[in-house]
Amino acid sequence: MTTAAQTAAAPASRRVDQLLAHYEESHRHPTNERIHFVAIPLIMFSLLGLLSALHPWVAYGFVLASLVYYARLSAVFLVTMAILSAVGLALVH
Repeated sequence: MTTAAQTAAAPASRRVDQLLAHYEESHRHPTNERIHFVAIPLIMFSLLGLLSALHPWVAYGFVLASLVYYARLSAVFLVTMAILSAVGLALVH
């Protein structure tokens, strides 16, 4: 098991591997996978809607901050989340 300090100090490519391994380990049950497949997009859509209700720029700032996080993990994650975030923002507005 890695400590928080080891995980924080790991290079981006290594960190994404660690995060994915931890996620996979804790989300193997088929029911859990089905719940997450439905619930996570709904949570993100709801969050974007709530933030947009405050002010659209709050939602844009949240998306930008999350994209910075995904950019540090992986280019594939960045592109995927940028597309999904754009769709979510378009649906909210």
